[in-house]
Amino acid sequence: GTTIRFGTAVASCSFVSTTQMNCTVPAGSAGGAAAVSVTTAGGTTSLSGGYTYIVSLSLALNKSELEMSGVPGDLIADYLIANVKTDNPKGYNLSISASDVNLTCAGDNTKQIAALPSTAGAMQNNKWGYSVSDGSSNIPSNWTGITTSMVSVDGLIGSATGENGRDVAVWFGTRVDLTQPPCANYATKVIFTAIGNI
Repeated sequence: GTTIRFGTAVASCSFVSTTQMNCTVPAGSAGGAAAVSVTTAGGTTSLSGGYTYIVSLSLALNKSELEMSGVPGDLIADYLIANVKTDNPKGYNLSISASDVNLTCAGDNTKQIAALPSTAGAMQNNKWGYSVSDGSSNIPSNWTGITTSMVSVDGLIGSATGENGRDVAVWFGTRVDLTQPPCANYATKVIFTAIGNI
């Protein structure tokens, strides 16, 4: 006959002993506080702001740099694995932003590949694109153009704390047309951020 509430939501609980219960806290907003109330045959006792919701969220990348090279006419592409882990039942967003409009040929600023907007589809000549998939090492067929504020919203549910999390393959690539000189390495700064869906 004992009921435990966090705010107005009833928690799923089981007795451990005559004086202890284990409860699964109902979903709530990260950083928010909820009153905790215990109702028994003898009445109800409440503690205002007795529980604060804290959500864990982690992002790990399997490498810090991509090394891409090729000859004109080739698709130049490489990927990294972003592992996102959260116990937030609402999941997460994975945001990707590029600090520069142009990705330059390392050591030679006269050679550039434009990072311009493009719609999802086939890779365009001399434009950088990116693609996000479920940890796949297969070169993707659909690409989205890179802008300085490119954002990929993954929005899927992350794994619970203590599990392995979820691997997401993030690809970057371009196709250099035959009028452009080849380059051993292209460089720019790309920032990854994992954001909880609060």
